[in-house]
Amino acid sequence: MAPSRRAMVRQSHVRKHYNLRSSPLKLNPSLPSSKPSSCINNDNELLRIELTIAHEEVSKIETLLSTNVNQLRKELAKAEREKKKAFTGRDDVVAAYQNFLHSADVVLQCPICQAVIKQPFTLECHHTFCYHCLVSLFHNRIRARLSCCIDEILPERFQHHLAPFTSAEVKELCDGPYAIIPGRFYSCPTCQAYVEKPPVEIPLLSEVVGKITGALGPDIERSERRVPAGPAAHWGVFFEQEEIDM
Repeated sequence: MAPSRRAMVRQSHVRKHYNLRSSPLKLNPSLPSSKPSSCINNDNELLRIELTIAHEEVSKIETLLSTNVNQLRKELAKAEREKKKAFTGRDDVVAAYQNFLHSADVVLQCPICQAVIKQPFTLECHHTFCYHCLVSLFHNRIRARLSCCIDEILPERFQHHLAPFTSAEVKELCDGPYAIIPGRFYSCPTCQAYVEKPPVEIPLLSEVVGKITGALGPDIERSERRVPAGPAAHWGVFFEQEEIDM
């Protein structure tokens, strides 16, 4: 059955207004868009400004960090120099102290016992020794002279005599017409000069030695032995009274 005229008109009307192929919809450029281009430009400008500010802030932070790092490097270098200087100063002090100890050992060393002089006494040749070292030296010189004597003429009490000599024994051995070893002969162990006069104690030297040994403390050996009181008690055994009183 052929369509009616009315149906054909309706179908023609639908094709005219709704067929996309025959009548495609076109946007009218005069219609406003959802967002104006001026707004987009403003947003882009704000974003550019924000990025510029952020970049400047980052640059400031980098500059500050670089400055702090350089300052820290300078402080570390200064600390290293101060530490090196401190260690160098400490080493210098230790070296000076050791040199002082060595010098003190050399200057204050007794030539007989090779230790620091204890209660120094000086011979007339100006060589200084410990008191007890000189006492032992004078005793040994008498024993050395006795060892050269013939046993037949040497009293038994003086044979192999190891005890310290008394003043009476020395007088019997060295003085008078019947002396076994005539004369009191002693010599300096350093220069071998003849010792005619008793050793002399120099108070200033004793004071200096006492102060040095006191300051150095345990680095310097100290003697517990004491010198007898009075010069006659010092050397009256080995020297005649006239020589002591001079």
